[in-house]
Amino acid sequence: MFVRIIQYCGFITSVFLNLFLAFLIATKMSKKVGSYKYLMLNFAFYSIWFAIVEFCVQPIMHSKGSIFVMMVDSFLKEHHFAGLILLCLYIGSFGLCIGLLAAHFFYRYLAVCKRQALASFEGFRLIKMFIPGIIMATIWTLNSYFILKPAPLKSQLLYETVLESYQVDIYDVPYVSILYYHRDSSNNLIIDWLDWYDSCIAVLIMNICFSTMIYCGYRCYKELDHIPNMSNRTKNLNRQLFQTLVVQTLVPLFTLFIPVSILFTLPMFSIDLGTIANTTGAYASIYPALDALTVIFMIRDFRDVIFCRMKRGKIGVVTTKDTSSVIKGETPNV
Repeated sequence: MFVRIIQYCGFITSVFLNLFLAFLIATKMSKKVGSYKYLMLNFAFYSIWFAIVEFCVQPIMHSKGSIFVMMVDSFLKEHHFAGLILLCLYIGSFGLCIGLLAAHFFYRYLAVCKRQALASFEGFRLIKMFIPGIIMATIWTLNSYFILKPAPLKSQLLYETVLESYQVDIYDVPYVSILYYHRDSSNNLIIDWLDWYDSCIAVLIMNICFSTMIYCGYRCYKELDHIPNMSNRTKNLNRQLFQTLVVQTLVPLFTLFIPVSILFTLPMFSIDLGTIANTTGAYASIYPALDALTVIFMIRDFRDVIFCRMKRGKIGVVTTKDTSSVIKGETPNV
């Protein structure tokens, strides 16, 4: 019940805050950010999508021995096919999240270190930034559906522990599970290689994305204060966007990826978590709201709207900024 209350509250606040964030990005964001505004809008709408899918699934998570299971506990639990599809999309959303974050870091890297290359991502060409994340989400979703979907052996192994812990018949609800190994009737150890393959693909995707973020983030950090032909005002805006992105990455790292990695790792060593595994679902439900709050309070223009602060000398500042940009040959994108 405690987790369910958090999920309901997380859904309401996540949708409200991300819609408000999308409004701020569309109306209050500096025009100097160029196409990056659409990346930020895309992430706000992704957070809404994640909140909706999570609310429709309301997952129950459980770990017992070498098996981990995630079950649907919403109104979709009586609709096996639809529930399974939404559950797989929920898992795929993790891949989309990390892919979009990597795209943000790559854009910031181009804006700071390779400014001439930004022209390749103007207008509709910005769609190229989303392709890797979509591919990763698709792979994660399809693997979940074809590899982790219900199977007779998994249902048999889960039946007693799920019935005892949740008073739920595992045969009656949609679920996905990962089983690393089991023993047959002769007590021989059988390794489930397909489930290991699924975990390896997930680890590979996360390593590729985090490596991209670390490299691009390090290069941005080193170059931020040494960018030629850029006014101090624009450098400050670049610094705000970079710092926001770093914190925006730490939020899902501690609320999504680390908890989920623990859930998928402990069964490799037959370490039971039982019902404690549901704390991960609670963390995931509040992630979109925390992400929106991070952006709202770290971008100065957005903070000014929240606290109703007026910019002094706004006309003079704009004129000075524009003149400085023209004199120094500064590009509009940051």
